[in-house]
Parts: sequence; structure tokens; C-alpha cells
Amino acid sequence: MRTTPSSGCARSSDGTHLLLAEACAAAAAGDWEHAAASFERALDARPLDCCTHAWLGISYVEQGRIEDARRKLVDAEVRTPVKCTTAGELSRRLEGRAA
Repeated sequence: MRTTPSSGCARSSDGTHLLLAEACAAAAAGDWEHAAASFERALDARPLDCCTHAWLGISYVEQGRIEDARRKLVDAEVRTPVKCTTAGELSRRLEGRAA
């Protein structure tokens, strides 16, 4: 099953849900720069959220910011004790960009 911007997004109830919804809508529209900016703002409020780190990484991959994306993958993986579907998608996208 492929991860889409709606999986893992906008599920927060602490006020960041609007930022996450904005970020996910931008990602779904392919506006990766806007998505990244919104995910970055969401991380300011919830720095421990693994899915937000992973989606920010996906946004970076789509902008060609591969080293930034790799850092976000590590950030996502250390923030969850279970396998994160969104981090898995980021990993697959990074593998697809490997030369």
C-alpha cells in the first residue's frame, strides 16, 4: 500500500492539525516547497512526531534536497519504537533517487 499525504496527516488534536492539513494539501497538489514550509512549522509545535519528520523528508526528496531528506529519515526513525509507514515511504523514495 502506498503512503499518501492523507495517511498520517491532520490527525493531531493539539492545534497543529491545521498546519498538517495545509501541508498535506500542498503535498497532494505537488507543491512541495509549500508542503515543506508547513511541515517545518508543524515540527516547531510537535518536534517528536515521527510522521511529520518523514513527510518533511518526502517534501525534501521531491525538491531534490536529498541530504536534508536523509536527515529527516533518521529523525523519523528514532522517534518511533514501531515501523513507521511514512518513514518507509521516505526510505523508498530515497532509494529511488540513489545513483
